[in-house]
Formats: sequence, C-alpha cells, structure tokens
Amino acid sequence: MKKWLFLCLVLFLSGCQGTAHTDAAAPQSSQQQQETTASTETSVTETIQKTTTPTLFVHGYQGGPASFGGMLQRFAQKDWVSNEMVLTISPDGTISTEGQLSKEAVNPTIQVLFADNQNNEWNQAEWIRQALLYLKKAGVDQVNLVGHSMGGVSGFRYLTTFGEMSTTDGIDPALPKVAKFIAIGAPFNEFIDTSSQQTVADLLSKGPTETSPRYQEFQGLIKESNHPLSIELIAGQLSDEDLSDGTVPTTSALAINHLLTANGYSVTEKIIEGSQSQHSQLHENQEVDEEIAAFLWED
Repeated sequence: MKKWLFLCLVLFLSGCQGTAHTDAAAPQSSQQQQETTASTETSVTETIQKTTTPTLFVHGYQGGPASFGGMLQRFAQKDWVSNEMVLTISPDGTISTEGQLSKEAVNPTIQVLFADNQNNEWNQAEWIRQALLYLKKAGVDQVNLVGHSMGGVSGFRYLTTFGEMSTTDGIDPALPKVAKFIAIGAPFNEFIDTSSQQTVADLLSKGPTETSPRYQEFQGLIKESNHPLSIELIAGQLSDEDLSDGTVPTTSALAINHLLTANGYSVTEKIIEGSQSQHSQLHENQEVDEEIAAFLWED
C-alpha cells in the first residue's frame, strides 16, 4: 500500500513539473516572436531615408480623413514619417489647413481632402493644382504624390494636364515638382477587364487590348519624359480566378504601364494578392505599407 501511494506521489509530481515546464515555455515563445517582429521593424526603419520632401496622400471617390488615416498613423508609429498637415479643398478651390510643415527632414506627410468627395477627376486635378500652388507659396519646391482609386486617376490627370507629363511647354514655375507618384487600385482604363484577352505580362509590354475613353485621352495628353519622375502602380488581385480587387480590374490598375514606359518614364508595378487586396483594404494592407515606404523613402 505504501509503495502504491509512493508511486502515485511520484507520478503526480512528475505531471506538475511537466505542466510547469510547458507554462514557462509559452511566454518565452511569445517573447521570441515579439523580438523577431521588433527586429524586422527595426531593420526596415533603419533603411528609411528622411528628407524634407512632403508626400501628399489623395483619397478616392467618397473618401475622407479615414481613407489614409490608418496608414499614416502606422507610418508615424514606425517612425517612417511625421504627419504634419491636412489640406481641405472646397469646390471653389479655397483651401483650409490643419497643422503646418516643420520643413525638417522627417518625411512630412500631407492629407489632401476634397470637400466635395464625389466630384470628377478633372475638377479634382484642378484642386490638386490648387494645393500645390499653396505649398509652393509656403516654400515647398518638391513633393511626392500618392493616390488611392479615384485619387490615383486624379493625380495622374494632374500630371498629364498641369505637371511633369503635360504636353505644355515647361512646368509652371508656380508649382512644385513631383518627384515620385504612386497609384493604388486606380481605374486608369475605367472598369474594363482585359484579362480574358491577354496576360498581365502582355498588358505590361503592349498595353490593353481594349481601351476606354479615359485611357485614350491619357494617350493624347502624355508627353515623352524629360523629368526624373518615378512611378509605381499597385494593383489588387483577390485570387487566381478573380483578377480584380473586387472593384477595379487588375488590368485596369496596371493599364498605363506600357503608355508610361513607351514615353521613357521609370515605372514599377506590384500586384497585391489575397483577401486583403480588396479595393477598400488596399490602404490597410501591410504589404502595401512596405511597398510605399520602400518606393518613397528607402535608399
């Protein structure tokens, strides 16, 4: 009997020790994961180059402060940027401001908000011009431009109408230069999906097999490059079967690639795949965050 009791006691203590060992190991594993994540973030942060060039973020159709708000907050938390200013532009071009530029090398960001957020790309391009005129008067000589959806189309419309891609002679000296431009899920070929007629590789090298009035107008507006403007096109693709972000076809978001390269512009393209590549989630996607940071600020 005593032997049996002794054996039970030994087994009980062994079980307790095993449980204690498992519980102690769990926090250690969590800590290791945290250290790995922190190490990755530190590595990325160390590659970020800080400049005084502001980056303007332009929301899409029916967008507002929340459109890029989360992304900019994440950027600031990682010490990639300093969120310094918001410009709200009324339909008559009047600008109201919140915050101010420090003019320090902190990668300053500026949100551009349209009071009428359901207006067309021509008016939005004019409002972007008004924002840039305002910044030039404030001493800004160069900017980067990032647009999501309609904001990407309107940003491109600005560049081909007033900016670096315009066929007019020279850039208006009252406007700052655009150094880099990123379009995220922008319907450059409206909502035409040419994926059943061509591969993405064929689209990039030859252009879309079917073109919309918007694309055709861009063809007539763009001029050959004589400015060091770099461009990145980011597109979403939900799956191998759904070649779109749920709203904009992947082929439309990449449609202007051939048009740009044929005219001598430096272009990179990125397809974001999976469930988080849905149109309204692209500006909440970590992979998109990293793409933007690498393109704009990494050495």
